[in-house]
Amino acid sequence: MLTLLLGMAAPDAGAAKLAGSDLLAVKCGEVLKKNAASIPDGLQLMLDGSLRGERRLRDGTADAALLILPDKSKVPEIVKGEWEAVPIAYQTVIVVVNKFNKLEQIDLPTLAAIYGKRQDVDIQYWSGIKESGLEMPISAVSTRYDMGIVAPLFRSRVLGDEEYKTSILFRHNDAAAEDYVISSLNAIAILSVPPVREDRVKTLAVYNPQKMNAYLPTASNLYNGDYPLVVPMYFVVPRKSAAAVKPILQEIFGDPMAGALQESGFMPVPKNLRTNFIQKLDKLP
Repeated sequence: MLTLLLGMAAPDAGAAKLAGSDLLAVKCGEVLKKNAASIPDGLQLMLDGSLRGERRLRDGTADAALLILPDKSKVPEIVKGEWEAVPIAYQTVIVVVNKFNKLEQIDLPTLAAIYGKRQDVDIQYWSGIKESGLEMPISAVSTRYDMGIVAPLFRSRVLGDEEYKTSILFRHNDAAAEDYVISSLNAIAILSVPPVREDRVKTLAVYNPQKMNAYLPTASNLYNGDYPLVVPMYFVVPRKSAAAVKPILQEIFGDPMAGALQESGFMPVPKNLRTNFIQKLDKLP
């Protein structure tokens, strides 16, 4: 059985208790509910936010949690080794342009100059970025601000929490933003996952100033922390709860859950890493 707890409810004795981000409540909750019959003693979900999930781990009301953690080194229990944390997916900002744009990479100040108000530089024409090979005005696009955390993440990491320009075109979802780029030679867009039509849309490498190189949002670059516009989601387990969560590892790291994560706007880790993580967590005492 599976209980979705979005408020107060009595816990089910014996059921594994999983807390975490509310961004997962719909798609991932559906997948886990569908597969709950294979989980011994059932599963109890409390997907009401990463901050609450972290608190639930501390007060013992959750056995594990799916937490969005920009910097896991700031979680004392992870640093001390009391909690085990492995990445399960990534919230990314993918920067794309029309395939006929000659630009191959971009840095954060240039993105800020294209998208943001009150920046040191204001770029409105592709002629301001010579590598593009274009002279026309830039048409900047984003997924909607209230859809997921792509636009807020971009605002925080790139715009210094300043506002977007009023000229930015916000589209309902990634697909709509990608369609705009396909039909508009002068467009640039930020997406949550890699484009579907890679034959019509080009993903730009983003320069990481700390590593002095530009990186594409590949699985290895995300895992190694090379791509700069990413926030990891971790599966976090207190070592004292390891036995309680072992029955749910196959469901958490399985292909259906990976698909649900992608539908929720996340990039799941590759299957080989998920398999390794199952083995690693299964060996916890």
